[in-house]
Amino acid sequence: MPQLPHQASDGASPASAAAQPRPVTPTHQRLAELRGGPEVPPRPLDARALAALAANPGCRRRALLDGAGVDKGALAEALGAPAPFGQSQFAFVRGNAFEARVKAEG
Repeated sequence: MPQLPHQASDGASPASAAAQPRPVTPTHQRLAELRGGPEVPPRPLDARALAALAANPGCRRRALLDGAGVDKGALAEALGAPAPFGQSQFAFVRGNAFEARVKAEG
């Protein structure tokens, strides 16, 4: 019978399988390289990133950068095109309220 990714090979529960380190695959290595190396932790997907992905389902670059956990602001700065100003306080408040609603409603 084929084994599902969340099942341990020895029949152990998924919780004990999660405690074991995952093997680093070539895909994991390539995604880490996009972030700047294995020492750079991936940025988690937040409500803003999910909304942008939903609004632009055909944007492969956005999907790849978000999937790799790339800091897009740092990337833009490294490419010589930093954002001319930060996000407004009103946008922060709206974003935080939206994320709270999403988390509360599941």
